Amino acid sequence: MLLLGHAAAASGQGSVNGQVCGRCGTPSAEDGYCRTCGQLADPAAPGTAPPRRRHARAQDPGPVSEVIDLEPAAEVIQEPVMLGEGMLYRGAVHILTGPPDCGKTTLACWWILQEIRDGGRVLFLDEEGGRQVTAEKFQALGALPGEPLGYAPFPGRTWAEADVWMLAAVTDERKPALIAWDSSAAFLARAGLDENAAADVTRFYTRVLTPCARQRDAAVLVIDHDTKSTEPSRYARGSGAKLAATDVAYKLDPVKPFSQGASGLSRLTVTKDRRGVLHRAFDVKFTAGHVLAVGITRQSDDGQWRPTVLMGRICDALTKAGELNFRDLKARVRGKDDHIREALAALMDEGYVKVRPGPRGSKLHELVVPFNE
Repeated sequence: MLLLGHAAAASGQGSVNGQVCGRCGTPSAEDGYCRTCGQLADPAAPGTAPPRRRHARAQDPGPVSEVIDLEPAAEVIQEPVMLGEGMLYRGAVHILTGPPDCGKTTLACWWILQEIRDGGRVLFLDEEGGRQVTAEKFQALGALPGEPLGYAPFPGRTWAEADVWMLAAVTDERKPALIAWDSSAAFLARAGLDENAAADVTRFYTRVLTPCARQRDAAVLVIDHDTKSTEPSRYARGSGAKLAATDVAYKLDPVKPFSQGASGLSRLTVTKDRRGVLHRAFDVKFTAGHVLAVGITRQSDDGQWRPTVLMGRICDALTKAGELNFRDLKARVRGKDDHIREALAALMDEGYVKVRPGPRGSKLHELVVPFNE
C-alpha cells in the first residue's frame, strides 16, 4: 500500500528556509514555497518538510520573477505529449465532472488502464471509493495480473506543507506519468477547505495539484461532481476557481445509463482546453460483457460520430507495415472486430485508405493520405 505519511515534519530535517531555491536561486518562503518563482522549492533531503517558524516575521518580497526578452515568432513550440488515448496532456491539470452514474470514475480507470498497458506508471489517490470498489472497477474493465498501479486509499491529509513534501517524495520515487484524484470535493472537505470558497480552491490547486503537473511532468486527472443546478453548465460543483485553475475541463453527461449487464452511452464535452488541441465533443460507449468495453469516438461537425482513436491506430499500423489484409490489421490494432471494421470503413470513405485485390481473394489496405486527427 502506498502511504503518504507526515512523520518527517516533526524532524525538522531538510528545511529550505533561509536557503536558496533550487529552481530560481532565491531564498524560499517559510512554508517551503519560493517567494520569487512561486513554486515548491527543492528540499535538501527528499521526503522531508520544512518546519514552521515559531514567530513569523515580515520579509522583503524580493525581486519580481525574471523578465526575459521573448520573441514569439522565433520560439520553438513543443508538441504536447498525450496520454489516455490522446486525451490527457502531460504536464497539465484536467478536471472530469458529471452527475452521478454517468461513468466518470469508470472512464478515469479506463484511461489509467490504457496508460499502464502503454508502459507508464500511475498514481491514484482515492477519497471516494476505497480499495474494494476500485479493484472491482478495474477488474470489470479487464485488468490483468501484472498491471499494478500506485494506490493511496483515503489519504485523509490536510495538505499542509508536510503532506505536500511527502507527496513530492512519493512522486519523485514512483515517477508517475498520470496522477488521478477522486474526488476534488472529498479532498477539499478532508483538508477542512470550502469548495465554495475561491481562496480555498485556489490554494489546494496551486499548492498540491499544479506542482504535480508542472514539476513532475504528469498528467493530473481530477474527478469532481457536477453542479446541482438543472441548467447546463461548464462548471464543476463549488467555486468557479476550479475551472480557472485547470488546463482542461471535461464534462460527462449520461445519454443512456449503463450497468454490469446493460450497455450505455455518455456524451463527453471539452469545456476548456488551454492549448486548443482537443476536439470538443465525444461519444463514450460503455459496452457490457465479460469485460466492460469503453469506446471513445469523436463527434464530427455534421453531427456524425467517428471512431478517431481506432482510425489513428489503423493508420499507424499501415504506416509501419505498408499494405495489410484485414486479418493482419486486426493483429496489430487493439479493439473489437466490429469497431475496427467501422473505423476502417470510415478511413476508406474519407479517402485516407484505398483497397486493392490481394492474393487468394484477400483485400489489401494501403494508407494513401496521412491521418492527423
